[in-house]
Amino acid sequence: WAFSVLSGYLYVLTNSNFLVGLAEGIQGTAQAVVAIPAGIYLTDGIGRDKTLKISGVWGAITIACTLLVLLGTQRWGSSTRFSMLCVVMAMWGGYQALWKGSLESIYADSLREDRKSEYLVYKFIITILSNTAGPVTGICLFLWRGDTWTMPELTVVFSVGVSVMVLAVIALFFFDDRRTLGDESEAAFGRGIPNPGTGGKGIQAYDRKEEILVDYGVGFREDEGEVVVNGNENEEPLLEREDSGHGPGATEPLDREDRRRGCLGFLSSRGSVPYIIVTSDVLMGLGSGMTIKFFPLFFKNEAKLSPVTTLLIYVCTFPLMSLCSKLAQHVSDPSTGCMARPAVCLLTSYSGISLLVIMSLMKSIWQTWYLICPIYVVRTAIMNCNYPIRKSMLMNFVPKKTRGRWNSIDSITRFGWSGSALLGGYLADSYGYGFSFLVTAAIQFMGVSMWWLLVPLVPR
Repeated sequence: WAFSVLSGYLYVLTNSNFLVGLAEGIQGTAQAVVAIPAGIYLTDGIGRDKTLKISGVWGAITIACTLLVLLGTQRWGSSTRFSMLCVVMAMWGGYQALWKGSLESIYADSLREDRKSEYLVYKFIITILSNTAGPVTGICLFLWRGDTWTMPELTVVFSVGVSVMVLAVIALFFFDDRRTLGDESEAAFGRGIPNPGTGGKGIQAYDRKEEILVDYGVGFREDEGEVVVNGNENEEPLLEREDSGHGPGATEPLDREDRRRGCLGFLSSRGSVPYIIVTSDVLMGLGSGMTIKFFPLFFKNEAKLSPVTTLLIYVCTFPLMSLCSKLAQHVSDPSTGCMARPAVCLLTSYSGISLLVIMSLMKSIWQTWYLICPIYVVRTAIMNCNYPIRKSMLMNFVPKKTRGRWNSIDSITRFGWSGSALLGGYLADSYGYGFSFLVTAAIQFMGVSMWWLLVPLVPR
């Protein structure tokens, strides 16, 4: 409901792109306000599992309030219903801020460091494929109730989608921090190096508990109790134990070479990697938020597509996105691919931006569904397929005990998705969807270009 029906419902209720953006912006702002305190004081404070249980309680309350607004206020005026929906959207923003950082952190804590990229791709694929169930259900409901953008049909689909989320809320009560991994899931800060006995496939990192280098791949070798790295005995640990004081909760150190560079060389040091990734993602989110919530309205108002046809577009998009994600992971895998992770992100993102520019400039094809729909599907798939790679790099460079706050900072990207929707609505009302697409492409280009800084910093 959040991807396709919500925007249509709000537009039919208000007949204004700006007000649609306002409601979405309230959700994003609430998420941004809650995210960082939740990450610091809840996820990294009382624990991931306890935070998820709190999220479950808040989610249940939010679902009940949403259904009350959708089904219990039909006799009220449009302005009153819109105001109540804005309150509900703020509640959804708080809910997303509570569960997202904790769930991402407990998942990362459950993965071996050398398998994070692979399993984050699996998680992404499962999530994307499950998202297909929403549009499929919506298609069935619209075919049953009527394939029109009218309030009764939109209310039914909206209500069913919100009701199904009860299952997700229940699942939040069954996580347990005690079942996560220990040092095996600790961040190597990207300083892991290929084990010379594995042909470059193994990765060595410093074990803080045992004060030795340990191997997270295969073929770990140890000569008479002394760790051998690249043929040099008694190599200094890749990660030292004292605090470095770099950044929010970054209690793990930079290596000696990074420290010697000083502040002016920070952007060229590996300690800057999390900051670059998060800053880039926030910029990308700000750009995306100006259009992502308005694509359903673009298909409704400009392409003149029905609800069923619009939902079919999403049904096609999600499987292709999963396929592209697995392909991107394969290409960036050191043992199977030929490109580093930052290079894969640059290639896919620049390709997606180029297709968005084509969408914005070629207005003559907007009502030619067999042209505009494939361009949108391919653009969305390749633009988003690198998300697991970005997430794996962030987790590789962030220590385990501070992942909650870093995931919370990362979740502010969602603020961009929703917070900038207000500006997107204004641009759509004043200058048209094409212009807002073009502005989005420009902002995304700036965000993606920051990844060039990561090319020399992130090893394959």
